[in-house]
Amino acid sequence: MEKTSLPRKEREKQCHRREILNAALKLFSEKSFHDVSMQEIADESEFSVGTLYNFFENKDTLFSELIRDCAKKIKDALAPLLQNDEIETKKLSKYIRAHKQIVNENVRSIKMYLLQCPNSFLTFKLDIDPVADAVRDEIRSMLSDVLKSGISKGLFREISPDIGALLLNAQLESVSLQYVMRPAMTSIDDGILEIEKLFMTGILRND
Repeated sequence: MEKTSLPRKEREKQCHRREILNAALKLFSEKSFHDVSMQEIADESEFSVGTLYNFFENKDTLFSELIRDCAKKIKDALAPLLQNDEIETKKLSKYIRAHKQIVNENVRSIKMYLLQCPNSFLTFKLDIDPVADAVRDEIRSMLSDVLKSGISKGLFREISPDIGALLLNAQLESVSLQYVMRPAMTSIDDGILEIEKLFMTGILRND
């Protein structure tokens, strides 16, 4: 019978890599990227600095890996909601509501991003990482296609699908960032529900 599991050494290697990434994420979300040293990451992960460099070329590579990992999680959560056979109104509602879980599951990653880009409280900064930026553009394109399809079916008002996608994502990102940085002032549940109500009311045709 063919073995499907990885060899023990490879499993250990992947486990160590993940432990290093988890340690880096913890530190990057607590302090600025520039205020964390490879030695601190080594101490947190309980590996030597030399071991860290066996896995990652430098601190920037670690940061990029974490940003890309978060981008992949977001794509895996959102893409299936936009690319299925459901009616466009349901796709849109589920897409909006999915951001509650996305935010709650990626608080550290979002904090890490904000500490790296402290002036990006209203919306995500572009060009933070080429792979992550490509994922962001892909999700926005999928959302635009849903809006375009809904418009062609007479479900949505005549708007620019691309601008509509940009506006919706900007609203979702703004509420998400505010919740992560000021959870006592912002309820993610209330914020997402308010966005759904406002956006859906504005885009749905009532005739």
